[in-house]
Amino acid sequence: MLISSSNEVIETILTHCDITARDLLLPYGAVVIVLSTVLRIKCKLDGAKIDKDGYFWLLGRVDDVMNVSGHRVSTMEVESALVDHKSVAEAAVIGKNHDIKGQAIAAFVTVKGGIDGTAALMDELKSHVAKKIGALARPDDIIFSAELPKTRSGKIMRRLLRDIAEGRALGDTTTLADPAVVASLKTKYEDQEG
Repeated sequence: MLISSSNEVIETILTHCDITARDLLLPYGAVVIVLSTVLRIKCKLDGAKIDKDGYFWLLGRVDDVMNVSGHRVSTMEVESALVDHKSVAEAAVIGKNHDIKGQAIAAFVTVKGGIDGTAALMDELKSHVAKKIGALARPDDIIFSAELPKTRSGKIMRRLLRDIAEGRALGDTTTLADPAVVASLKTKYEDQEG
């Protein structure tokens, strides 16, 4: 979809959220984020930002957040910080239940070719996220994997990653492109948590 102005972005968001008031203004360069805590509605849409040249950058789902020690942390934000590291090819982040924090951050990371997922790299990635976002976003767990579980259309199945991280039985896996990826990740995660 080609969006030509800030007002059109707001109009699109309001349409997806079924909001009737159309008189909101978006300051130039602002991040468009509509959260249920702000508008007290449930929206399923993507957030976007406008860069200094006036281009829109789609950021990802705005309703996919974790509650870490009372702070709302976006999975997309942590994933972006991980992928920003020179050794990371792909990352998926989920919140898993934690007795003290509410949710702890678990990251599943695919490193670039020729790089090994070592304990030193794990510490480096945790520090990198803390530097980019803040200490509260530092992942508790990082699991290195050659592949992430994806549907045949390429969407990462975070639901299955959450099941793995919380030690639950895996839900429906019929839409997976490669079911062996989930079995491998489950074994690796259980060995690491050991």
